[in-house]
Amino acid sequence: MFDFTANTIACLMQQHRSELLRFLAQRVSCPETAQDIFQETFIRFNGYGQKNAVENPRAFLFRIAANLATDYLRSQSRYAYHQPEHDHALAKLEDPALSIEAAVISQQEFELLIQALQDLPPKCRDVFIMLRLKH
Repeated sequence: MFDFTANTIACLMQQHRSELLRFLAQRVSCPETAQDIFQETFIRFNGYGQKNAVENPRAFLFRIAANLATDYLRSQSRYAYHQPEHDHALAKLEDPALSIEAAVISQQEFELLIQALQDLPPKCRDVFIMLRLKH
């Protein structure tokens, strides 16, 4: 068991910096994001280490880093999945030369969406709406 002071954590950061950054960069494919996750790893580690016993700090650091990288990748995949549709809809709204035909088609698509939402079970509809409003 280790006693974590500011000096201990600073030493752990220095000792495992290159190894953890390499590990994170491989996972998230972005050096800047790896650096952000590296810093967040030590913030979480410090909060946890002050309240609980940590037998193997290196292993625990890698577990925190892996979990944070997984969370980041999940959030990016959800964002990437929803973003193109959102951009397409915004492009339609921002087009000042929207033709009457395109406006009618857009209105029909909107009405189909409303009908489809009304056909969903209430819980499913609520989840769908919450997910769409979140992004």
